[in-house]
Amino acid sequence: MKIYRDCIDTEYSFLNAAPLSGSAETRSVSLKNNRLKQLLSAYIRRYRTRKALVSMPDWQLADIGLSAEQARQESIKPFWQP
Repeated sequence: MKIYRDCIDTEYSFLNAAPLSGSAETRSVSLKNNRLKQLLSAYIRRYRTRKALVSMPDWQLADIGLSAEQARQESIKPFWQP
């Protein structure tokens, strides 16, 4: 049985780079990079979660309170849609 995690694997460790420090412009870039990291993390998490839903048997879906149709509907959403 597969165990699904709702997190970023080590293959995406580049997203955890140290933030920049220095001038206001540098901090602004750092904040934008941080927002980009958060957005990419959310996209990856949604993609993986939706992919996992498709492969779950009915009894696991029932455990999390979803029907097969609800799981299918969720799984066909693009990763950028919440």
